[in-house]
Amino acid sequence: MKFFQQLWLTPAALGLLTPLGAIAFDINNIDVKRSHTDQISMTSYPLKIIPSELSYAQFYDFGEHHNCSVGNNNQLLRSNLIPSNQESFLLGGSCFDSGLIANGESLEPEDQQVVDEFVSEMTKLKNRIDLLEGKFNQLSANQFSSTTKLSGNATFTFGASTWERGSTDSEAFHSNYSYKLFLNTSFSGNDFLRLSLEAGNYSATSPLLLESIASTGNEFRVESLYYSFPFGEFTVAAGPLYELDKLSAITSTYSNSFFFNGYYIGPNSFSSPIGISGTGAGFSYLGKNGFSFGTSFAAVDGSNAELGIGTNDGNDALSISAGYNSTSFGGGLTYAKLDSPTGAISELAFSLTGLNFDENPEAFGIGFYWTPTENFDISAGIDFLDVGISGYEDGMTFSIGADLDLLSGVLSAGIASVPDWDANNNYDPAGMAYELYYSYKISEAISIKPGLMITTFDRDQGFDSIRYAIETTFQF
Repeated sequence: MKFFQQLWLTPAALGLLTPLGAIAFDINNIDVKRSHTDQISMTSYPLKIIPSELSYAQFYDFGEHHNCSVGNNNQLLRSNLIPSNQESFLLGGSCFDSGLIANGESLEPEDQQVVDEFVSEMTKLKNRIDLLEGKFNQLSANQFSSTTKLSGNATFTFGASTWERGSTDSEAFHSNYSYKLFLNTSFSGNDFLRLSLEAGNYSATSPLLLESIASTGNEFRVESLYYSFPFGEFTVAAGPLYELDKLSAITSTYSNSFFFNGYYIGPNSFSSPIGISGTGAGFSYLGKNGFSFGTSFAAVDGSNAELGIGTNDGNDALSISAGYNSTSFGGGLTYAKLDSPTGAISELAFSLTGLNFDENPEAFGIGFYWTPTENFDISAGIDFLDVGISGYEDGMTFSIGADLDLLSGVLSAGIASVPDWDANNNYDPAGMAYELYYSYKISEAISIKPGLMITTFDRDQGFDSIRYAIETTFQF
């Protein structure tokens, strides 16, 4: 049964349990729980099934004689008192489960009297419980495994931009959305199977290239699917849609969740690129002394029988990183080699648009961060670029970002150089980019994020611009 069909049918399945509350014994306030042993337990027993002429002594002797007593409850039995509802239920259930009543064992007259009073009502009760457990199992079969967790978010984005130079003078106020689902399934408690789905309507005509965007043409698309598990002191991950950056060492604590992320100009965005996935695997090591190491490989064309995995024609990516992390500072080295420039060159490097990348783009990065207080952190990254085009000079770019807890939210700011090359193929940065945004939680599940990015370019082919947007995100 498809997932969403299961979600729609769940209320109907719950409705099937309602008639079980009207059983013949006046059973009220029954709390049915599913335990780790997959048993049904009852925590309230308001039963009225033992006649007053049965004394505690007779009831007690019956249980002791047939070895189906109810443990500590028998210590409460006193002669000439009527047994409580709970004690009678527990004793009858114990004798029933032992097979005494079901097997019709030859009994003494006084014992037969107890059985005659108890057996019909106990049989009805057991049948009701069996029916209830059957309905519960049917309901559970249509739900997720207890080891699977579903989370997600929906983001509504509104914004626009203005341009001081270039062929485009302005962009109208417009909106887009993204909807993302994440399913994590653990089989041992230490491993997980990761599935990410997303849908959205972002298009290249929009200047709102934010971290949250999804460009799927309003259709759901699988973004990642891989399995991760511990192996000694290492973490190993592999899958048909493995994300290249998942096991990278940490070189930055900047939130990087707005424009800089989308345009690949945050700290070490070139040497530790995001958004690249394919058939691949990776492993990482995190030592107790704070040192870490990680490497990953992803074949973007891994599902293509003609291009394949690790071939000259295929599109492959490699990432290697090492770092050190402590409570107040850290940093490391990152390296990425790509068969495709996707994610390696900023969207703002206009001079590279339409060129053929006849070599493999590479980036080597150095990054570090500092957290002087609990409410402030600052990160910086430098990337050395080989764009993979014959005759083009190598380049360098840097980015700095900081987060500050302010009032009830987080204020974030960043500055970055924008890479570009001149007409002679020499590296000549186009200018600078600045971003500022504020993240504020309206509630535990709803947050807003207004902000902007400003670009100031030194060369005529660049566009001075201001992009501004506000995001509203619903998390579940």
